[in-house]
Amino acid sequence: MKNRILLLILALLPFLHSSAQISRKKALADLDRMLERKSQQEEAKDKKLDSLKRVLYYTEESSRIELYRQIHQEYFQYQNDSALLYGIRLQELGVTQGDKEQSEYASNQIAICLGMMGAYLDCHHLLDSLRNTITTPEGLVRYYHTCRTTYGWEADFLAKIPRAGITYKEMTGCYRDSILLTDHDPVSLKVCEADNYLAQGKVQKAESALHGVEKYAQGSQKAYTHYILAMVCKAKGDTDNEIVHLAQTAMCDISMNKKEHTALLELANELYKQGDIDRSYRYLMHALEDAAFCNARLRSIEVARIYPIISLSYQRMQERNNLIQNVIYVTFSLLFLCITALAAYLYLQIKRVRAARRQVVEKNRQLEQANHMLEELNTSLAEADRVKLQYITIYLERCRANIESSNEVRKLLLKLALNGQYDALQKELRNITHINKEKQSFYNDFDAAFLNIYPHFVEKFNAILQPDSQLIPKKGEHLTTELRIFALIRLGITDTNKIAQFLDYSAPTIYQYRSRVRSTSILSKQEFDERILTL
Repeated sequence: MKNRILLLILALLPFLHSSAQISRKKALADLDRMLERKSQQEEAKDKKLDSLKRVLYYTEESSRIELYRQIHQEYFQYQNDSALLYGIRLQELGVTQGDKEQSEYASNQIAICLGMMGAYLDCHHLLDSLRNTITTPEGLVRYYHTCRTTYGWEADFLAKIPRAGITYKEMTGCYRDSILLTDHDPVSLKVCEADNYLAQGKVQKAESALHGVEKYAQGSQKAYTHYILAMVCKAKGDTDNEIVHLAQTAMCDISMNKKEHTALLELANELYKQGDIDRSYRYLMHALEDAAFCNARLRSIEVARIYPIISLSYQRMQERNNLIQNVIYVTFSLLFLCITALAAYLYLQIKRVRAARRQVVEKNRQLEQANHMLEELNTSLAEADRVKLQYITIYLERCRANIESSNEVRKLLLKLALNGQYDALQKELRNITHINKEKQSFYNDFDAAFLNIYPHFVEKFNAILQPDSQLIPKKGEHLTTELRIFALIRLGITDTNKIAQFLDYSAPTIYQYRSRVRSTSILSKQEFDERILTL
């Protein structure tokens, strides 16, 4: 049983790989489109900030606390200098008004801004002073998240200094444990639990902890969920899905106008390893611009570490592409000159031969015209003979059927008269059902005979009509009334009165039918009339 399952997994591996490749291409394409629209999002963000600042200008100092908080949140992870400024204003106003909750929140946010800007000593000094002033469970959870984040940044910053890096990683782990004990948000808990497992090297448990979480996570939680999943895939060696989740993380960051992020940078690095230099360089430049705009020191340092490598590769690729383009340009130029010279030589040769062949071509054309006219005449004669023979046969059979039918009617009427059933006789004489039946039988015979002679008439006729105006006979019918009119025209009966007499319609009705169908043709009136005679 285990062997069968193993064989099934091995058989499905190519399909799973193909599916991952498709997801990767789609995720990167979506990210490219979002990056193209990033400037529009930034304009909308700046307009919103300008609007909030205008409201702030006309608001009294004592009533500005909510506006300070809102403006700080808009600047947070977008532009650190401004976020820090409005965080300080919020903290000062909270202290002035005795609002401990706002003051505590502002101090927490100021610490994060300082950490993003690389001012770790000031950040930890502020966090140490804040530790004993927290009054609410929500504030405590927020404090633990801030400590975990800032110590994590410092651990990344000092990663190349073994002892310091390990110390800050241990501090990060401690605050992560504190979050697991105090945070009651289910999504936040799952994300933190997965992060903890991943830090311990328990990749499978980290993946299991995040199962289904991405469907419910929103905002920053969704971005962080995808980032941890990317790290899980990286640990498993699943590069395609790692790139997919990094792209999803980057799109979440961009959609929230976050300039402090790492996913785009790591994605650029991974794509560089995969050989996608052009896309890697573009993503790296976006990450560099965002880090500089946001004044995110750690991200700027991370970009600076890999920028020379990717930039040099990109320049080499550009130089190689330019060289290839120059070679192609020179090759095509030489090829064009050769083709031009050859064309000139061939033109002179053709011009000499053309004069000699002109007379022969003219004679051949005249001979072909004569042969074509003869073939058309022979075809017309053969067609006329065939049609004549067909319709003589139909005419004789129809006459015999009419005689038999008339005899049957005569016998019936005679019987009624001899029996003195005069009322029934009058009723039978007034009944036109027999006439209509004979008329329909006649039309059916005509349709069958015509389609026997011209089996593709309906298809060819509809081919010269517009698609939404084509004439399709109903089930059990051979020809519609309109098709029957043009079938008679195909047989050479073009007079409207004769067609009306044949079909038992008035001449204006037949004219109306002809005009209406002609108006739906894709051909001109003259071309339409000529084409009918050749269908």
